[in-house]
Amino acid sequence: MNLTRRACFASLLVMAILFSSYACHALSKFQTQASADLSGDWQGVLSVGSQQLHLILKLKKAADGGYTGTMDSPDQPGANDLKIDTIAYKDSGLRLEMLDLNAAYEGTVNRDGTEMNGHWKQGPLDLPLIFRREDKSGKANQAMMRGRVKLEPCNLPNLTQEARCGKYEVFEDRAGKSGRKIALNILVMPSTSEKPASDPVFFLAGGPGQGAATLAADNGDFLPLIRAERDIVFIDQRGTGSSNPLNCNFLGDRNDMRGYFIRQYTDEAVKACRAELEKGANLSL
Repeated sequence: MNLTRRACFASLLVMAILFSSYACHALSKFQTQASADLSGDWQGVLSVGSQQLHLILKLKKAADGGYTGTMDSPDQPGANDLKIDTIAYKDSGLRLEMLDLNAAYEGTVNRDGTEMNGHWKQGPLDLPLIFRREDKSGKANQAMMRGRVKLEPCNLPNLTQEARCGKYEVFEDRAGKSGRKIALNILVMPSTSEKPASDPVFFLAGGPGQGAATLAADNGDFLPLIRAERDIVFIDQRGTGSSNPLNCNFLGDRNDMRGYFIRQYTDEAVKACRAELEKGANLSL
């Protein structure tokens, strides 16, 4: 994550005081939940730049109650039955270590025992990685209601299958409460707790024009701690993300580098952009 995105994350969390309490109480929350049986084959796709590496995690229950396992990387010749040296699993927290590869995987297992959501760490790399196995219950495709908002599976890459997306309509003219409506884009990551707290954490992006929903997949290590107790709600504020975005393309074709070496914000370009935006938004509000 670059410095700009770090700054955005810092400004996002107006609930930073709450976060410290999540970190302190997450372990105790995990300890109230039964651990799912991880035996079986798990499928995952690791995105390394433009390359997609399919991974198969194969776990077996050991006599001592722990786990043994290996990993296959079918896209790489000879990369089958790679040894996993350490498998630490307590409550919903999982850690795998592969010493020969100088690699580790840390994640959390969902309540249904059908998904591991975490990060693959190898040398300087720290990449999101989700392992899944077949969910015969059908819960992954179920919609849910949160208040008056119907939330359906987001089906977005590198995002937990438990994530739900929906729209909430509001008046563009909030004071007048009439006229055109704007559909606000909402993404909810449900709590991993059996009994989540009644008050969710709301994520609002702080960068100019930045939508919050796109940050859900870039979860680092702290979102699982928050989800241990609460739902997390990402909202694209009006004019950002997928909530009637007010975007100006001053660069032209992004594949044409010449756009990066000219004066972009000319008076004519700004006026043209404003005229285009006014077709779908009241810029005087």
